[in-house]
Amino acid sequence: MAKKKTPVGASLLADRAHTGADEAENFGDRIARYSQAHSRTLEMLEHLRGVPGVEATKTAASLATCGNYLHFREYFTVGKVRLHNATFCKQHLVCPLCAIRRGAKALGAYLARWQVIQEEHPELRPYLVTLTVKNGDDLEERQRHLTTSL
Repeated sequence: MAKKKTPVGASLLADRAHTGADEAENFGDRIARYSQAHSRTLEMLEHLRGVPGVEATKTAASLATCGNYLHFREYFTVGKVRLHNATFCKQHLVCPLCAIRRGAKALGAYLARWQVIQEEHPELRPYLVTLTVKNGDDLEERQRHLTTSL
């Protein structure tokens, strides 16, 4: 029996993809995007400070320092500027800055995979499909219904 090949990992594919996000000429746009997201984070922080409760207080405490410190390094020989160190809260659901970073990371992984697939099958086009199912009392039955419907 032939041995199955292990698929290429997402980290290896992401290394192959060249998105240009760390190019030196795009640095100003990147800083502007981060600045706008940071100001929206501060607006969210002000809102959370007015919300009573322990969870809101904990979230506000971590949001207070998110994005306050960004340390970039310029690699002038190759024309790149990389984020070397920073403070982030990692709460992508409430923090716009962390949401941008999380989205960029996911996009990098999916873009690399899509480029590999596109090279092998150029006739394919990507589509987003959302499957919905009516709520029910039994989750296992609803899951079975969804999988058998495909």
